[in-house]
Amino acid sequence: MKTEKWGVFMNSMMKKLTAALLAAACVPVMGLTAAAYDDDPFGFGWGTVSYAAVNNMELIPLHDAFINSPNYRGQQCFASSSRSDIIEVTPRRNVLRFVLRDEVNVDEAADQIGEVVDNYIPGLRDGYHYNIYWNTHGWYCDNVSLSQVAANSWSDPDRIFELIVPLDMENKAEIEAGILLGLAQKHLISEYYGWGQTASYQSQTLMSGDLIFFDMDTTEPVDWKAVEAYLAEHYPDLTMTKDPSYPTIEGTGKMPLGKKAELRFELQGEFGIETIVSELCEDAETTVGQNALLKPGDITLDTDISIVDVIALNRNIMTGDPLCDTAKLNADINGNGAPDETDSLNLLKYIVGINETLEDA
Repeated sequence: MKTEKWGVFMNSMMKKLTAALLAAACVPVMGLTAAAYDDDPFGFGWGTVSYAAVNNMELIPLHDAFINSPNYRGQQCFASSSRSDIIEVTPRRNVLRFVLRDEVNVDEAADQIGEVVDNYIPGLRDGYHYNIYWNTHGWYCDNVSLSQVAANSWSDPDRIFELIVPLDMENKAEIEAGILLGLAQKHLISEYYGWGQTASYQSQTLMSGDLIFFDMDTTEPVDWKAVEAYLAEHYPDLTMTKDPSYPTIEGTGKMPLGKKAELRFELQGEFGIETIVSELCEDAETTVGQNALLKPGDITLDTDISIVDVIALNRNIMTGDPLCDTAKLNADINGNGAPDETDSLNLLKYIVGINETLEDA
């Protein structure tokens, strides 16, 4: 049988590598890299937008006020002449998201998650909350929340947790790396997404016909005369109504949706006003970027690479012990689509120092 042959082969290989393995029994934890959200002010930490709904849509230029704003930095907006809505994509730079392993009990894991996070945000667990309706856990303290994402079923709550903190919170890189290490070493999670590695996608419909604006800042009313002068200079084909309590921009029904959306962001950036839109909640969703646990060779998903990973991989190959999707990707070192004996051997050679990299054959 294939399993028996593989067992004989591994026994022979282990004998040959015993001395080297003893010398390399302890492999240090490899460095953790926090998301570079501060180094990517014009886009997402993981690169190009890949959400299917923005296919064949035009990227709308945003005003500098959005590009440089702490609240909107990284936002992108898309429109299409064949659609009546625009799609806004906003990186969530103050959110950590992680997914529990399938074999982990959610209720038991919630307490362990709280213990890990408490090392970086002391006192958070004092604000524990349990939502009976959704059967979800949550903690809230000083504008910080750690909560289980609600599911649509009473008996099957989602296995996703999110930590949300203020955008200007200090030591965010330390918090991200520390919580990742703590959760991974407890073998609780199969996916982990750092600051800015998730984004919200929201579909919105601009009011048909005229664009209608309202004052977003009640403490400093908009100078509508300045708005009218700006439109006269930059958009001579448009006119504004004289009703200061409910001003509108006339003639915009002739504008392409993309240009109408661009004007919306332009006027909000220049004067702090925004168009009234109707949000299509059914099209709102969250997407994810780079999973921090994707690391070739880390089969156990504990952020370390050691002989334990070889054992876990061999169990999968020989006895069919299950691996989650992340672990399978980490195990497929040779990139042939599935973990196999070659992956196991290369991983072992790397650990004992025979190969300098995992990719060496």
